[in-house]
Formats: sequence, structure tokens, C-alpha cells
Amino acid sequence: MRLYKYFLLLISSTALGQVGIGTNNPRGALDINSSNSGVVYPVVALTATNLQAPVLNPNTGALVPGTVVFNNNLNNSGTQSVYPGTYMWNGTKWIPQFSKRQSEIFFQSSTVLRSESDLNNQDVPNLGLIANKFFRTKYNGFYRIEVRVNFGAGRINSPVAGNDNAAYQDGTFNFSFNGENHALNVKSISTYDESTGTIIFYEGVWKESYFVIYTDLIAATDYYFNLRFTQSPAPAFFDSGNSGAGRGYVGKDIPCSIEFTYIEDYTPAN
Repeated sequence: MRLYKYFLLLISSTALGQVGIGTNNPRGALDINSSNSGVVYPVVALTATNLQAPVLNPNTGALVPGTVVFNNNLNNSGTQSVYPGTYMWNGTKWIPQFSKRQSEIFFQSSTVLRSESDLNNQDVPNLGLIANKFFRTKYNGFYRIEVRVNFGAGRINSPVAGNDNAAYQDGTFNFSFNGENHALNVKSISTYDESTGTIIFYEGVWKESYFVIYTDLIAATDYYFNLRFTQSPAPAFFDSGNSGAGRGYVGKDIPCSIEFTYIEDYTPAN
């Protein structure tokens, strides 16, 4: 009889060790059931991933591994930086329960822009100086910046000096970012065919070029940038490339673009 009572007591104790919220049949130590509500973790302001504070063990002693909180602070501490999001304490440091991902791309707004050679550093629409564009970082660390441009030459003279029926036109894209300028020279060839007795011009045949920059950036910072273009003199083209059909094409068919992508954390220099 005593053994029977002990068995009942054990079953009762086990049942009392399970908690159900929104359910009468908990399937674990804690079972929360809801179709329209979530779990709200304690909101704290962490200062670094390697510091337990301000979170404490209410029973004193070290913080229990597996403790989960929601951090609402942004602290620029290099590899120990914290960002808003959910963290779990593993016994020695806070582990973010989210992926650090950020990617943003900016496009030229007008598909075709004929750039005039007498306009040095002419704005690329929506990417130029007047657009006042900026990229806002989420994290500390390395970012990859990819600048893609395309340029097509205008209409060449007929005939071209030297009896050639083809010539190239060139120019320079200038990308300014964080106080530094990066230049990329581009070229494109135009030609014509008069074998049928009628001159057929082949122009605006664009060539895509790109370059990549890797740079250390600081979280929660606005980095302003702009993309501009200068066309070189082009004596083999109509009106030396200064007007009308002789001017080159920027962003024909495929617009120029600038893409920012977060890569990884970095360790600040001592």
C-alpha cells in the first residue's frame, strides 16, 4: 500500500512539472499554444558579446548557458559588437540568433543618357552628385561595393579619316565614396557599312565594365556616394562627339548600378 502511494505521488510531481499556456495537454516542460501571439523575451541593452552584464542570474553565480534575451542596443566594439536582435548566452559569450545580412543596390534611373564631352563629370541619373544618395550600414566590418557601368559609342563620321569604317570612343566613370574617388576608363566601338550602297550605322553598342572595392565601414553610419561620367574628345565621331548623334550612350538597355554587400566582421587595429 505504501509503494502504491509513492507511485501516485511521483506521477503527480511529474505532471506538476509541466506548464501549458493555451493548452491543457503540455507536451514538454513548457508548451505555449497561440495562433496570434508570440513570445516576448526580456529586453536588455547589451554592451558587448563577451560581457554578461547587464543580465544577472537571480540566484547569484554565473549566468546559466541557454539564457535568451532580446538586445535593443547597438555598440561599436569591433568583433564584440552587438546589434538589435535575439542573443543566447553559451557560458562565455552572447551568440546572435540571427544572420548578419545586408545588401542594397542602386540603379541609374534613365536607361539612356547621351553624355556630352564638354560636360566634365556629368551626373549619371539617380546616382550622380545631385541625387545625394547614401548607403546606411547595419554592421561593423567589411563591405563589398560593386560598381557596374556600361557605355556605347555614338555615330562615327562617314568616311572616317584614313578610310577606316570603325572607330572607338572612350570616357571615364568617376565613383566617389567616403571621400575617395575611383576612376574607370571605358571604350566602345562604332562602325558603318556601305556595301549595299546605303550607309548603315552601327552605334550605341554598349560594353559593360565593373570594379569592386572592399572597405571597412562602421555600423549605423550614412555613407554618401555618387557616380559621374566624362566623355573624352572623339574627332572620328559626328561633331567630335560633342552633340547630336555623335555623343556616347551611358546606361543604354542596362542601367549602371552600385551594390553594397556586407561580408564579415573585422578586428580593429590596436
